[in-house]
Amino acid sequence: MKIFQTVVGMLGTNCFLLVSGNEAAIVDPGATAGRIIEFADKICGEEGTVKYILLTHGHFDHIGAVAELKAHYNAEVCIHKDDADRLVNTDNYERYLERVKPLEGGADKLLNDGDMLPLGDEFIEVIHLPGHTPGGVAYKNGEILVTGDTLFHGSIGRTDLIGGNQRVLMSSLAKIYRLEGDYTVYPGHEENSTLEEERAYNFYMRDAIKRGL
Repeated sequence: MKIFQTVVGMLGTNCFLLVSGNEAAIVDPGATAGRIIEFADKICGEEGTVKYILLTHGHFDHIGAVAELKAHYNAEVCIHKDDADRLVNTDNYERYLERVKPLEGGADKLLNDGDMLPLGDEFIEVIHLPGHTPGGVAYKNGEILVTGDTLFHGSIGRTDLIGGNQRVLMSSLAKIYRLEGDYTVYPGHEENSTLEEERAYNFYMRDAIKRGL
């Protein structure tokens, strides 16, 4: 599976395109739907199909362009069941930051830990990682690990917003630490990393393991 990356929105959200064969998945389209469509269509070509819109969690800076992309591609919108209400109940505390158009009818697929999403001739694994939000997830395929706002290069996501929980997030970090092998970590913001680097140098991840979480 191939992965492509662009940055969108006022908070510099990393938006990804996962491609396998003639099928693609857009991950975390936070803003500027037109630019994301141009980005995806250029990579997919005329024969490519955007099959999924995958969300790592339901914060405004990761879902801002979902409704427009759904209307354009009719792709299957997927989010963990514990964050699903954020797609339809957008008139909340985040609205003052950036307006989010509600997704009529809500998500097409509610995700659970361990779900396997077929894309091309491969599968994307869903890993539930609550803490930043109750329904935070990562998406894994081969050496690709898209972590949203759970794990950053040398840092972690904040837990002082509605639904955040520091203790739960630390348990999610320990869950990532224990994945077998190494991965390229594609976070929700800023630069990419590797899981080996985070295991070695990320204070929060090391502290989670030290605590025996």
